[in-house]
Amino acid sequence: MADGAPIQPQFAEHRVVGVSWYAPALQVTVEGFHKRFSSLGQFQERNSDRPEFAQGRGRARGLDVYLRWQTEQHALWGSYTLSEVTEQFRNQEPRHATHYQPHEVKGAYELTLPNWAFSVTNVWGSPTAEDDTPYWRTDVGATYFLPMERADTEVGLSILNLFNRRNPRIGQTYLLPEGDSYATLGIPFTASVYARVRLHRIPGF
Repeated sequence: MADGAPIQPQFAEHRVVGVSWYAPALQVTVEGFHKRFSSLGQFQERNSDRPEFAQGRGRARGLDVYLRWQTEQHALWGSYTLSEVTEQFRNQEPRHATHYQPHEVKGAYELTLPNWAFSVTNVWGSPTAEDDTPYWRTDVGATYFLPMERADTEVGLSILNLFNRRNPRIGQTYLLPEGDSYATLGIPFTASVYARVRLHRIPGF
C-alpha cells in the first residue's frame, strides 16, 4: 500500500529473436530484443513538500551483436549493444530512463601458453540519460599453472579497473526532489592475488 492505494506487482515481458552463424573458429550472433515493464515505482515531487508514489510502465528495445574467434592458443570475444529504454509515469510524456545507455561495446582477449594464461577485458558504454561521463573499465589477469606429482597448483593475479576510472554503476542513479541526482560508484582499482591447489587422488583411497 502507498497512501492507501494498492501497489501492483511488477510485470515484465521479454521477446528475443536472433540468428547465429558458426564456422570452425568463428561464431557470429545477432539478436533483437523487446521488453515491456509495468507497475514500475517512483517517488515524485509534485505540488507539496511530500513526495508522492507513482506507478508507470517502461519499454526497452535494441540489438545485440556478438562475435567470437577461438583457436588453440587465442580466444577473442566482442559484442555491441544498441538500445533504448523509456519509462512513463502518470500522464506524463515517455522519457528515457536514468540508466538508459544507447551504446555499449565489450571486448575480451585470452592467450593460453603451456604454463600461462593471460587475459584482458574492456567495457565501454556511452553516457546515460543522467550522467554525461561514459563508462569505461579495463580488467587484466595472469595465471600460472604448475603441475606436480600429487597436486596441481595455480597462482593468479587480477587487476580490476586498471586505469582507476570513476564509473557510476548502471541502474543506480537516483533523482532527488530538488532536481539533483547522485550515483553509486563502481569498483575502483583493485588488485588481488590468489592460489589454488588441487590434490590428485591417491591410489587405494
